[in-house]
Amino acid sequence: MTPEERLRQARESPTPYEERYVALVDVLGWSEIVNRSVSDPTAMPPVAEAAEMISMARDWAERTNAISRDISVGQGLDLDVRVSHFSDTFVFSLPIGTTAEVVLMGMVGQLCINLLERGHYTRGAIVRGLVRHTADVLYGPSIIEAHQLESRVAKYPRILVTPEAEGAFEFGTALRTDFDGLKHLDFLRPYKPSAQQIAWLESLRDMADRRAAADAGHLDRLAKHWWFRGYVNETLKRAGEETTG
Repeated sequence: MTPEERLRQARESPTPYEERYVALVDVLGWSEIVNRSVSDPTAMPPVAEAAEMISMARDWAERTNAISRDISVGQGLDLDVRVSHFSDTFVFSLPIGTTAEVVLMGMVGQLCINLLERGHYTRGAIVRGLVRHTADVLYGPSIIEAHQLESRVAKYPRILVTPEAEGAFEFGTALRTDFDGLKHLDFLRPYKPSAQQIAWLESLRDMADRRAAADAGHLDRLAKHWWFRGYVNETLKRAGEETTG
């Protein structure tokens, strides 16, 4: 189809929206580290690695979709996960269905963990709403809602989950209710706490302490570090209780 034909089709027979779960996530402090990478060689590797990691998300989704199609013959299972990314922002969308929690924790949560282990906080929102999401096009009310929540409401390194999107989490263990009553993706919580996972959480707390000390003169950054430290501490407490219980 030529560009003119595509434009005519979009004008005369626009594709309708779909209702999907949408997760929009940004990397915090990205502009600063990218600008620093111009003159500081030590800043370039974290930028390049994070960008490559985000770019791989579409491949993960395509492989997962292919596997789901192979095993879904006669079962009606097709995950249909779609991914878009630009710079430090990535968007996952998936159909309303019973597999949503597994995908959101296994893909969105894991990507956030991978970035966190390399020193990058993430912030975003998961919503349920109307969207048009293809390999080439991304728009719709749900994208606007998720972006506004990420930029205006989330504030801390957390992935908010709206009440309308809570239906994606039928098992109830993937969400944490924060101090302000808002719920977010609880991707740090270990499925089965182990000594190795507890040591990993302690290393994240140490990272937050180091960053807080380095950013002592910047209250906006300091607030994010202390929020994250509190989240890790609560997760450690729960993990300890589950281990001893």
